[in-house]
This record gives sequence, structure tokens and C-alpha cells, in this order.
Amino acid sequence: MSARTSRRPHTDEAGSVTAMVAIFAVALLLVAGLVYDGGMILASKRRAINTAEQAARAGAQEVSIASVRAGGPHRLDPPAARAAALAYLGRAGYSGAARVHGDTVDVDVRWSQPTIILRVIGIGGATGSVAASARSVHGVTSEDP
Repeated sequence: MSARTSRRPHTDEAGSVTAMVAIFAVALLLVAGLVYDGGMILASKRRAINTAEQAARAGAQEVSIASVRAGGPHRLDPPAARAAALAYLGRAGYSGAARVHGDTVDVDVRWSQPTIILRVIGIGGATGSVAASARSVHGVTSEDP
């Protein structure tokens, strides 16, 4: 007579695979959130930088027509330069500020990017501000090497 007994060795690791899978799932979700939402945040900041640069360039093109017609120096029309920079920001969907100092237009842009995956752990998004400047020049100002 063959007595076949199936004995499992008694271990204290019962359920440890389930706990390990749960920990890896949370870690994978966190990494996916950092990759996806982090990439979206970087892309949003880059778009804001590009918009600030373009708005500053738009403002730097607003030359004082009265000064040019009178044969005076090439200079910016500060109210028109500021308005052009802010109009560009508005069309691009951003808010910010524009300042004119002599022949330079400075633009500050505020940006924000909500998160999707990281919201699960309480990170709702990122916000920031970027700045750009453009200078209005006339003619050749230096020799290119």
C-alpha cells in the first residue's frame, strides 16, 4: 500500500508574491507618471518659451513711424511694441507681461500644465513663468566672421 502524502513545506512567505506584485504595480504607475506627465510638463514649458520669444520679436518690429519719417533715429514705438507683444500672447493663449526699454522688448509668460497620471498621488500639475527678450536693430551692426 502506497501512502502518498503531499506535504508542502511550511514557510512564512505565504502571500509575499502578491505584496511584491502590488509594490511593482505602484512603482510602475509612478514611473509611467513621471515619464508621461514629466514629458508633458517639459513640452509645455518649451512651448511657453517659444511663445515668449515670438511675442518679444513681434513687439521688436514696432518701429516708430514718426521718427523714421522725420529722418530721426530708428527706435521703437513703446506703446505699439507692448501692445503687439501682448496681442501675440493673447492669440497664442498665454497670459503675461511685456515691457519696452529703449530698443529691447522683454516678455514674461506664465504657463501651467495639469497632470494626468501623477494626479493619483496628489500632484495636480506644474506652473511656472519664462522670460524672453528681443532687440530691434536696423541695418548691419557687425561684421560676420
